[in-house]
Amino acid sequence: MDIGESSTVWMLFLYGAGAVLGNLAAGYATLLNQVRGWSLAAPCPHGDAVLSEALAAGADWVRRPTLEKSLMRPAPPVFGTGDGNLANYLWDGSDLRLVDFEYSGRSDRAFELAEVVEHISVRASRSGMTRVLERFELSAAELRRFRECRRLLALYWLLRIPAHSQRRPGDRTDILAEQATWVLTLLSGPHR
Repeated sequence: MDIGESSTVWMLFLYGAGAVLGNLAAGYATLLNQVRGWSLAAPCPHGDAVLSEALAAGADWVRRPTLEKSLMRPAPPVFGTGDGNLANYLWDGSDLRLVDFEYSGRSDRAFELAEVVEHISVRASRSGMTRVLERFELSAAELRRFRECRRLLALYWLLRIPAHSQRRPGDRTDILAEQATWVLTLLSGPHR
């Protein structure tokens, strides 16, 4: 699937303010508080230096008092799915169709882009997301917000992988190690 070639559909999706099915702004605070709680409760892994470092760095980052203010800052609204799972984007070679609107509602471009590029389903094709991001000109404020949302969502998945891996034995180590390294990369500096 070449998501980069469906940029027109992506632009229509992310630029249109559309109908408001709910207010995801409250969801940002809920997500942040959830990730903060999980980071405090995350057990310190023994023998995995990268995972330990990622969890510690993530816990420090997510406790920043300015983070909540940054996430709650008003942004131009768009209709968003609130779920970046690639399985929700059906591409037939010429048209992109969206399914699963369970978390949809009022959102903003920065959060929705971060949701798509950081969803765990994108892990194997993360480099392909660069082409999607290149199609969007974000304002300076949107770019700052995108970076923060991206970090928050990457940390979310780092903290969620152990729970999901209980359902998929054997996957945990590679996915968890890869996500820990990615969180450290995102926290170390700006990323688009």
